[in-house]
Amino acid sequence: AYCKAQGIITPAKTVDHIVPIEFDEALKANVDNLAVICSKCHRLKTDWEQVTYGTGQGNELQSVTPI
Repeated sequence: AYCKAQGIITPAKTVDHIVPIEFDEALKANVDNLAVICSKCHRLKTDWEQVTYGTGQGNELQSVTPI
């Protein structure tokens, strides 16, 4: 979904929570919060989430509006 938004078609095998469940667990089972993502985009998005939302091991969750 992320590559396609940029006009690129990439095979993907991962389903991603758009807003991380660590940040908002209420969205865990919401299908509107899911997107198919390739491994390269998933790595980039995970790195971005750690900075923006404070997700990930050893980080502190930030009080921000989900993007």
